[in-house]
Amino acid sequence: MPILTKKFLQFLTHDPDPQEVCRFLTNLELVDPNPRASVIAVIREDGSIGELARFGLVDKDLFSANLSVWQDLEPLRRLRKNQLVMIHPEQVRSDAERLGMSIETDDWIQSILFVPISKRDVPLGALVLMFDKYFEETPDLQMDYESLQALFSVVLRTPSFIKAQQLMNSVNLPTLTDLERSYMEWIARGFSNKQIAAKTQQALPTVKARVSKLLRDFEAKNRKELIEKFRTQAS
Repeated sequence: MPILTKKFLQFLTHDPDPQEVCRFLTNLELVDPNPRASVIAVIREDGSIGELARFGLVDKDLFSANLSVWQDLEPLRRLRKNQLVMIHPEQVRSDAERLGMSIETDDWIQSILFVPISKRDVPLGALVLMFDKYFEETPDLQMDYESLQALFSVVLRTPSFIKAQQLMNSVNLPTLTDLERSYMEWIARGFSNKQIAAKTQQALPTVKARVSKLLRDFEAKNRKELIEKFRTQAS
């Protein structure tokens, strides 16, 4: 059995949650050099595709929004054809603008490897790897594509992933960036805006704006209600 396949199977024995799998795959050396961030996106029951988990990102990505798998975006065209593709942020932004969408990626991202996941040619989702290196061509995976697809079909049937997908299908709450999750943790611990500003070294108006956005996104009247809704999403 190839060593990366063996490592992946061993990792799955403790039923990791989607966030842990994202972190693991970012560091698995699937590609040389390693990606700096990753996203696991899955197709929902209504035919839309959305982010199930992320690692290493601050800004929201293409799959933070509810997208139909039939939208005319390069990653989704490849998903429907079950084809790997290396794309670049400017292409993502250009495609999004053409459809009246606004997508802002992290500044350091230079290349994005989009790896569709399917079972018997039926699309299930995608593994998205982000790099701080510019690739002219699609790099080789260090695990054969068929094995990776087979492993992911197993991953999506694990208890942790089933629970996460059920929550994703039933709860229409915002997807958070890593920074927004940190904000939630600080708010839950009772941090004031000034304390968050000191911790992040951000200007106080910036912190106030981010907190206000979280309240709007979760349709919460105050911080207590915000945390209650966030914990409902995370449970």
